[in-house]
This record gives sequence, C-alpha cells and structure tokens, in this order.
Amino acid sequence: MRRYPRSAEILEKNRHYIPGGVVSVNRATSPEIVFVKGEGAYLWDAEGNRYIDYHFAFAPHFLGHNDPHVTEAVRRVLDDRASLYGSGTTVLEGRLAELICQHVPSVESVQFLN
Repeated sequence: MRRYPRSAEILEKNRHYIPGGVVSVNRATSPEIVFVKGEGAYLWDAEGNRYIDYHFAFAPHFLGHNDPHVTEAVRRVLDDRASLYGSGTTVLEGRLAELICQHVPSVESVQFLN
C-alpha cells in the first residue's frame, strides 16, 4: 500500500484543531491524502503526486483550478479594494447581475444566494 507521510503529518496536526482533521466528512479520503495545489484539471498532494481531479470539489469547474484569467480578475478587485461583503449592495453585485441578465435572454433579474 502506498504511503503518504507528509499528508499524515499534516492531518495529525489538523486533528488537534479540527475533528477528524478535515472540515467536512465529504472531504475525508481513503487513503488519507492532503491536497496542496490545484491547477487546471489537476491536483497535487503533499508528497508531490499529481492527480486528475474528477471530483471537482462538488462543483462544475469549467475553467479548472486557478485559471489565470480568473486569478487576474480577482487580483484586480483586491487591488481596487472593492467591498465584496457586508451590509448593503456593491457595484460588483450590480455589474454581475447586469451581465447575467444581458447574456441569458430568459433572465430578467437575479438574486444571489449562498
């Protein structure tokens, strides 16, 4: 059986602060592997092994992990110090709703939920 000593070390530390070492039972793996990097369709574990990400973190990652265009857009927003949370609305929420309505003909308005 393949061993994952670095993953085991990270999980052992995590178990001191997180029950089971992971924040969700859905994220527990067998064997216990800690993923440290994602790029495109791939994930890397703490040992440096590369995997194809068939799981996609329960979500449709059409662009894969760490798409450079998305990363750059996020950096621009952070550099502008735009408000992304809190009370009231934001310019970005309005702009995103407008873009969705413009590009999806059947949508007249948008309500964002989490």
